[in-house]
Amino acid sequence: MALNLSPHNFSVNPETNQPVLTRIQAYVRVREGDSPPLFLQGGQVYSEGGPLIPAEDWPDWLEGHIKRLSPLALEECGFRDWVQNLNKPLEQKPKK
Repeated sequence: MALNLSPHNFSVNPETNQPVLTRIQAYVRVREGDSPPLFLQGGQVYSEGGPLIPAEDWPDWLEGHIKRLSPLALEECGFRDWVQNLNKPLEQKPKK
């Protein structure tokens, strides 16, 4: 899948001739200092020009930016695996 900076896809209802939102491809743009921006979409990372960046080539700062995103933003741009489970009980330390 290629980077799509037009996240809202519409179709036309043939009966009413009204546009209907049929698909959303959300993306998040992140940047650190003078480095070029990166885009998160569909669980992938893309450079500003659009080419896919494999996980092993991600810059060191990117993981910190991903972790700071809200759970909703992470889910919408395909990074569900990065969402922390806030309902999970804390692990209890063994008593001495």
